[in-house]
Amino acid sequence: MDSVWNAVIDLRPVILVSVLAGAILLVVAYAFSEDLDWTRRRMKIFGAFFGLRAGDALWLSAGLLRISFVVAIVAFCVRMEMIHMVFYAATAGLSVIFTTGVKNSLLDLVNTVVAYAALTVLNIIFGYYRDVNGDPYLLAIYCLLGVFVALYLLYFYIRGIGELMLHKIASGGLGSDDARGGTRDGARDDTDAKGENT
Repeated sequence: MDSVWNAVIDLRPVILVSVLAGAILLVVAYAFSEDLDWTRRRMKIFGAFFGLRAGDALWLSAGLLRISFVVAIVAFCVRMEMIHMVFYAATAGLSVIFTTGVKNSLLDLVNTVVAYAALTVLNIIFGYYRDVNGDPYLLAIYCLLGVFVALYLLYFYIRGIGELMLHKIASGGLGSDDARGGTRDGARDDTDAKGENT
């Protein structure tokens, strides 16, 4: 029980950032969905997250947790221990496994390795800054590299969401209501036309 509690304490910054990110997304989604109407274009954005496969939902969750992990490590200057490595490997593994397509999985694996290598370098830089040389340039390098890693992962995460939306559109998961609505309108027009001819 103590080991579990110690692991939770070690992951406290990650948990805090993850909860904060989830709360922000919830508030933004709620504000964005105000006066929502099925005929509005914005509904297609929400439609991308409805009827997801379990694998797609796991990929979305793992990707968000991985970004939250990187932000937490950088923002709180966390010295990575074994529990952080296990957590990162778990979230990255889920993201790689449930990414659609072999090419995207390989790309996600490369991004995972690059991000972890950057986090290792960040740990070394901050350790040197704290224990050996308090040069402010080192702190600036640490901040800039940390922002770059977070934006790097965020870019590919948003790109993956875009590909997910395109896949749903191609499979008929998005816009199907419009198509059915168009069919109903067309049938109604045909009925009206027949009535007029009669």
